[in-house]
Amino acid sequence: MILDAQGKQPLAFEKLSESLAFAESGGLIRNFLDFGPPMADMRERQESYIAGSKQVTREMVERWPWHRRLFNNAIAMLGPVL
Repeated sequence: MILDAQGKQPLAFEKLSESLAFAESGGLIRNFLDFGPPMADMRERQESYIAGSKQVTREMVERWPWHRRLFNNAIAMLGPVL
């Protein structure tokens, strides 16, 4: 929720998905429910963000020039620290 408050929605939504998957596997979903309406709002916005995202296929990536792939990989690796 902190990343979301900082305006880093894509990263916040990614981390929320990872956290929910981890919590679900350990039976810890209740911890997320305890955040109440703010968490519910974030989940709704996450679902909307995902629904509006364009699917990127392997074939599409393979057609990108090498410098675009390099740039996207660098951004993906640095995302958590940006």
